[in-house]
Amino acid sequence: MALKPRLVLATLLTASLLGASLTWAGSAVSLVVPFASWIAVVSLGTLLTAGPLWWMFTEVTEVQPDRLARRWATLVYTAGGAAVTGLCIRLLGGGAVVNRPLPSTMPLAVGVVVLGGLAVGVRRMDRTRPSHRFVGLGSALAVGGLVGLAWADVGMGGGTLGETVVRAIHLVAAGAWIGGAVWHNTVVVPSLAAPDGDGLKTVLRRFQRAVPVLIVAVLGTGVHQATTWLGTAPSTYLSTSAGRFVTLKLAAVLALATVVARSLLKRRSTATSTAESTS
Repeated sequence: MALKPRLVLATLLTASLLGASLTWAGSAVSLVVPFASWIAVVSLGTLLTAGPLWWMFTEVTEVQPDRLARRWATLVYTAGGAAVTGLCIRLLGGGAVVNRPLPSTMPLAVGVVVLGGLAVGVRRMDRTRPSHRFVGLGSALAVGGLVGLAWADVGMGGGTLGETVVRAIHLVAAGAWIGGAVWHNTVVVPSLAAPDGDGLKTVLRRFQRAVPVLIVAVLGTGVHQATTWLGTAPSTYLSTSAGRFVTLKLAAVLALATVVARSLLKRRSTATSTAESTS
C-alpha cells in the first residue's frame, strides 16, 4: 500500500493547518493570522529542505540541466516570498497578543534575510553546484525563522523556555517533513522520466531514510504539547473541539507513519532478496 505523493502532501498540510489553528485557539486575532503563520512554517520548511536536497542531487549525478535548475529556483523563490508574506502578517496581526519582547520581529527579520540570501545564491548556482557554506547558511536561517515562530507562539501563553524548545523542535521537524513532500511533488515527480531521474530517486531515498526521525520528533513533541495544554484525560480528546482537533491531527500523522514504515520495510526486503539472488 502506498499513498500517492499529492495525497501525502495534502495530508501533511491538513494536519499542520490543524496544528496552527490550535495554537491560536481562544485568541482574538483574525483567522488570517493563524493561516499566515501556517504558510510561514510550510514555506520555511521548504527552504530548509530545498538546499540540502539540491546539493545531494549534484553529489550523485553530473546531469544538471537548466530545466531542473529553473524548477528548483522557482520553488525557492516561491517559498521565500510566501515565508516573508506569512511572517509579515504574523508580525502585524499577532504581535499585540504576544507577551515576549520582540516576539515577531525576530522571525520576520530572519525570513527577510533568508529570501535575500537565497535570491543571491540561486543566481549564482543556476549552472554550478551550491557550496556547503550556502546550503548550511540557508538551512540555518530557515531553522532560525522556525525557532523564532516557536518563541512567539509559546510567548502567547507566557510559556517557559523548555516549552519553547519543544515547540521549536516540533516546528523544525514538521517543516522539514512538509518541505520534503513539497520538493517531491514539485521537483521529483515532474522529472522522474528525464535523464536526471535516477539521481533524483537516489536523493529521494536518502531523504526518506530521515523521515522516521522527523516523524518521531513530530509525534513526541506534539503529544507533549497536547498533554501540557489539555491534560491526559481521554475524554478531553473526544468531547471537546480542541481535543477532537488534536485527535484528528494525531490520526493523520500516525497513518502517514504507518505508510512510511511499510514502505521502508518493503524496500529493505526487496534489497535483501536482490542481494541473496546475486550472491
